Parts: sequence; C-alpha cells; structure tokens
Amino acid sequence: MKKTNFGAILVAAITLLCCGTGCKKSSSDYLTLKVRPVEELLRLSDFAEKVEVIKLANDSVLNGIEQLVVDKNGNLLIRDVERCFSLQLYAPDGKLLCQVGKKGRGPGKYFSVDDIDIDSGKIFLDASGVMAYDMEGRYLSDIPKMNTDFHTNFAIKGDTLIKCYGGCYISFDINGQSYREYMKEVDIPGFSTPPTHRNSHLSKNMDDGTVYWERYYNDTIFEAVGGDIKPFLYVDFGSLKLPKDIPIDYMTANNEEAKKYCSDVSNFKISDHIITFMFNYKGVPYTCIYNRDTKKQYVTPNIVKDIGNMCATFPKVYAVQGKKIYFHIDPEGIVQIRNLLNNREIKNLDFMKEWLDLVGEANEEDNPYIAVVTCK
Repeated sequence: MKKTNFGAILVAAITLLCCGTGCKKSSSDYLTLKVRPVEELLRLSDFAEKVEVIKLANDSVLNGIEQLVVDKNGNLLIRDVERCFSLQLYAPDGKLLCQVGKKGRGPGKYFSVDDIDIDSGKIFLDASGVMAYDMEGRYLSDIPKMNTDFHTNFAIKGDTLIKCYGGCYISFDINGQSYREYMKEVDIPGFSTPPTHRNSHLSKNMDDGTVYWERYYNDTIFEAVGGDIKPFLYVDFGSLKLPKDIPIDYMTANNEEAKKYCSDVSNFKISDHIITFMFNYKGVPYTCIYNRDTKKQYVTPNIVKDIGNMCATFPKVYAVQGKKIYFHIDPEGIVQIRNLLNNREIKNLDFMKEWLDLVGEANEEDNPYIAVVTCK
C-alpha cells in the first residue's frame, strides 16, 4: 500500500464543496444538520489528514464494487457489481484473503448475493436466506429463513438479525436457531413525509455495531433499538424540503417539480467519527460528510470537470470505519488521465501528476483501487 501526507493532491479526483457547520443537538437527543447545496470550493486537505490508495490484488477478477464492508481490522469485504456470485475478502493492503462461499446449490452455496455484513468475527450474506461463514470464507450455518419474497437489506448485531423490506423494519432473535419477529411501520410527524412507496434501507456502524434505518424520500435516519427504533439524525433542508403535496412513489425521482427540492437521506454510512449520506437537488446527486468530532460538514455535487469529463468523478462513499472514508477509483479512469497528461501540453497540473504518482501505474484490466481518506 502506498501512503502519503495529503495536501491538495486529490482536488481533481474528489473535490468537495462546503456548506458550513450548521448542526445542533436537540433536546430530544437526536442530531439535526442544516444542509444546503452551497457551491463554495473546498480543498480536501481542509478536513482530511492523509490519503492512502489500496490496489486490490488481481488474483481474482472484480468487475466493480457494488458493496463494501470494512471490519474493525480494516479487512475489505467486497460484493462484485456485475458477477453477483463473487464475494471476496481482502486484507487492508489489498491482498486477497479468500473467496466467501461458492456458486451453486447446496449448503453454503449461492447464485446471487443481495447484501453482506461482518459481525463478531463472522461473515454473513443474504442469498434468499442469510448464511454465516468464518473469516476464511468457509460455510458455518444458515439462519432461519424469513417470510420475505423480495430483496431486503439486513444487519447482524450479536444474536439479533435486523431486516427491512418495504416500509417495515423487523428484528429477529437468532439465538439457539430460533427467532422472534417484531414489525413496525413508522410515520413520525415532523420528521418525514409519509411515503406511499414502501422502501427502506439499513446501515451499520462497524465501530460499535449499532444499526440504522431510513425510508424512501425520508429526511430522518433512525437508530435500531431491539424491536423498536428512535430518531438519530434529522436533516433540515429548509425551504428546499420536498413539499407534502408532491406524491412519493416510484416516479418521484423523475418528477420535474420534485427535482426543484432536495430529495431525501440515502446511501448513509455511519461510524463513531463520521456520518455520510446522499441527496439529490435539481437532478444532481450530492454527498454530505459530517465530522462528529469537529462538528463540521461538507457537501459535494456529482462531477467537477477539471480535465474534460474524466478527471473527477462523483465521490460516492462506499464505507466509513473510524475516521476513514472509503472511495472507489476506476483504473480505466487513471489510465485516461495519464494518457491525457502525456499527450497534451497542460500547464499548472502538478497536483494531478502527484495524484498519479500516488496511485502508481495502472492498467485498464486491473481490479478497482480504493482511496482511503483519513479525516482530521
């Protein structure tokens, strides 16, 4: 793994825009963030301490990264974006440790994987039923099948399995291969517009195992507490909050009137030190990064065109763990940038050359790289 102190190296790769601190802790014991898509250029060095680049070993082919889970030791569990049956565990330096399970029928085998998790030194995956594996990829056991017939998200915390589907949240006690079921549909006045489209997502703090939950076109993240939930984070979009007279359904994202407002809190990742989430405004995706230690927040839009269309890509956060934020880097994009710099006379781009020196040589056939940004 190559490491460097980070100054202004990644400005073109992950340029961020700041929207101020704008946060408060309410008397109801949930965090409120005032978020606005303000376009003020911010250097990554203003909130980042250093950056590391992990080149994933080419021992096994990855077409891309659909999902990334990072455990407390920095190991990387990756679900392939195209070859859904490919589930691989990498060491913090990018070395391939193992493939988890195998494609096929029978105990411990699967044809596709919907979701993944790591808990208590075990790997879990959902492939029409949750299965457990050890950290060397060997099958251990099945967890009793749930009565859901379509894609769901799940998270494991000790002896509790939490799943969500539609607009519902369910908690199972899996101790002794039995379970209790809790179901709760949640509409909390003042926190969210009650959705008619019932969709929801889970995310887990890998630092302490706490599980969080949110619903489609919702401005609130909830903390899962046993068979119940409580508000954890409310995002105040102000006048840009989606009005209640705009219907929430499968077509909301394509509604031209809805695009005039901030959409919802989605793709959220939480650690003891960092909170990140996405929202849309005027059809453009934004990511918000909130530092729980410094109480500062930063917002970035999807593309910054420093060199054509290939120099900077939308910094979607794939995982957070501790003070680290994990981004995906496409080797093909690195090759294109290097060729562009080699074939044209471009001035004042020393920072791009430093960035290329950081990631090293790249081939389009390489597995993805991961940029690990350590926050101050």
